[in-house]
Amino acid sequence: MTKMYVDMTGSGTVQTTPDVATLRLGVSFPAKTVGAALEGCAKQTSDVLASIRAIGVESRDLQTASLSVDPRWNNDGTEIVGHTASQMLSVRLRDITTVGKVITAAGAAAGNSMRMDSLSWTVADPQPLQVKAREVAFEDARDKAEQLATLAGARVGQVLHIIDTDSSSGWAPPTARSYKMMAGAEMDMPTEGGEHQVSAQVRVRWALVSD
Repeated sequence: MTKMYVDMTGSGTVQTTPDVATLRLGVSFPAKTVGAALEGCAKQTSDVLASIRAIGVESRDLQTASLSVDPRWNNDGTEIVGHTASQMLSVRLRDITTVGKVITAAGAAAGNSMRMDSLSWTVADPQPLQVKAREVAFEDARDKAEQLATLAGARVGQVLHIIDTDSSSGWAPPTARSYKMMAGAEMDMPTEGGEHQVSAQVRVRWALVSD
């Protein structure tokens, strides 16, 4: 007797509010010589780091992401007229209510030399979300398999094969929250964390049992 089976793919997504933010910011300092550019960049980077640490960010959450020195050319591109030293920092914030405060503090320390590349959001422990997403994905696959089995005049039996085909995480725009903090008489940079989502996809094969 020919064994029958049904293959089905299921998807699942769960969402939560992010609890970790990562800023990529730094300074870019132009000067006539490489030495002067590096010295200025180092001074302003030190000021930025001090301002961030003063808010409570620990050294383990601060990392140099890039460091470069680039020539500056005249308008004709025929002569080097100076150099620009740049350093970017990766700043992980475990208290996301301080995002605006950190941006404001870094801006005050670096002035017009401040550069900011990106702001990303995530969760400190994604594992429980991944587990839940797989559960939702499996139930989705099973629901579809049971529907097809019924249409074929059979029922779903034993699981024969299962593959976790895709798991991903990222930002989801719905129900964004806005974090706005005041520093003296000035408002810090407002930021929105939105929702963090984790998705999973599974492919499952069930044996089909005839009634």
